[in-house]
Amino acid sequence: MATLLSLVAVAVIYLFGQLNLQILAMISDAIYQAVYIALIVSAITLNNKYGWSFREKIPRIWLLASFSIFSAYIADSTWDIYYYVLRVPLPYPSAADIFYLLSLILGVQALTCYIIVFRYSLSWKALLLSGVAILASGILITQFMIYPILLQPLGDAEKLLGITYIAIDFTIFSLSIVGLAIFFSGKIGRAWFFLALSMFLIMVGEFLFLYLLSVGEIAEASIDDLPAVSGLILLVLAFNLYRRQA
Repeated sequence: MATLLSLVAVAVIYLFGQLNLQILAMISDAIYQAVYIALIVSAITLNNKYGWSFREKIPRIWLLASFSIFSAYIADSTWDIYYYVLRVPLPYPSAADIFYLLSLILGVQALTCYIIVFRYSLSWKALLLSGVAILASGILITQFMIYPILLQPLGDAEKLLGITYIAIDFTIFSLSIVGLAIFFSGKIGRAWFFLALSMFLIMVGEFLFLYLLSVGEIAEASIDDLPAVSGLILLVLAFNLYRRQA
C-alpha cells in the first residue's frame, strides 16, 4: 500500500510539476535523495541478513544490485554538490559519469546472474517474444538516439561516452525484458518480478532523458524522471519483499 501511494504521489508531482519546471527540479532532487536513502537502508538490511557474501548465487544478485545502487547514489550526489553547493555546471565527462557507468555495469551483472540462476524457468515462447521486443527496441534506439548523437557537433570522447551509455542502458533494458519473461514463464517470487520491472522502468526513464537531450529539449527536471523514480521505488519494494520471504 505504501508503495502504491508513493507511486501515485510521484506521478501527481511530476505531471503537475510540468507547470513550473524550476520548482519541480528542486522537488525532484529531494525525491531522488529520499528514495536512494530508502534503497540504501533496504539494501544494507537485506545484505546484513546474508553476510555480504558473493559465494551463494542468489545473495550475489542482491549484493551486485546493492553496489549498483551505492554507485548511482554517489553519482547523483556528485551532481547535487556541483549544482547546489559549488553552484557550477557539472563537467562532461566527470566523476559522476564514472560512478554512474559503474552502477550500470553492476546492474548488468546483477540481471545476468538472475537470468543464469532462473534460466530453466524461461519458456521458448517467452524467449521468442522477448527477442522480438528487444530487436524492435534496438531498431528504435539506433534510429532516435545513436544517429542523433553521431550527427551532433560533439568531440569524439563525448560521442563515445554517449554511445557507451546507450549501449549499456540497452543491455540492462534487454536483460530486464528477459527477466520479466522468466517471471511470467515460471513460478518464482514477486521480488524477482519487481527487480526486473524496476530496472525496466529506470531504463525507460534513461532512454527518455537521452532522447530529449539529443533533440535539445531536456530540462533540469522533466517527465523522463517519472519512470526512473517509479523504478527506484519498486526496487525498494523488491529488496523488502525478498528480505521478508528469504
